[in-house]
Amino acid sequence: TNNKSYSETIGIQSRIAVDDLYNRKMGTNFEDKNLFERLSKRNIIIIRKKDTIKVDLEKFKVSGDTLSNPYVNQGDILNIPYINSYFHINGGVQKPGKYEFKTNETLKEAIIIAGGFRNEALKENIKIIHYALESKTPSVFHFKQKESYFIEPEDHIMIPFVYSKESQKVVQITGEVKY
Repeated sequence: TNNKSYSETIGIQSRIAVDDLYNRKMGTNFEDKNLFERLSKRNIIIIRKKDTIKVDLEKFKVSGDTLSNPYVNQGDILNIPYINSYFHINGGVQKPGKYEFKTNETLKEAIIIAGGFRNEALKENIKIIHYALESKTPSVFHFKQKESYFIEPEDHIMIPFVYSKESQKVVQITGEVKY
């Protein structure tokens, strides 16, 4: 029996299509593999005559929404920038981790990019720490009150679990380290 839902199947196909674009169609013959990995998947722009189309391939990978993955036409100009900032999401989401920041992205959209809430996520005490600000005091709120809250570059979003209302202890080391 197949336990996968229709949306999971679309999601898998979407991930394969995006990976195929970056690996095969764009070519991965970069001498510096890190350079290739730094290419944006969320802030791509297609310039088509007088139109500008914003493309978010990560959203396409998660949702399978074909509007997030338009066809490229003859004469289109693709602008694929390097990733310049991230946000982090940990705790009660399906895929915790570091994600490319996209301007004007809401908390709700960030949670969707991370695979959505896990069943045991506690939506009442979401914490967001803004590292770009001088004060590193986290903002704490209920998801329904702030789902349209715009996240900022380098935000750390913490979503606790129902069985642990205490603060999640997470350590992240970045910079000139091997792992």
